[in-house]
Amino acid sequence: MGDALDAAPQGIVTAQGSDLTVAIAAALQGLMDDGTLEEILAAWGTESGALTTAEVNPAS
Repeated sequence: MGDALDAAPQGIVTAQGSDLTVAIAAALQGLMDDGTLEEILAAWGTESGALTTAEVNPAS
């Protein structure tokens, strides 16, 4: 695999005010905290784009 040419944060869309939003953010944060997300991204050669915090409605 070669180097990543470009990386950008990705998002997950849920209905506004949905309990699912909080659950997804918590699950993603867990994957970030224990290193699983980085392992998954490394398998695809995209770990350089990994975020460290799952945010709901971050400022752009």
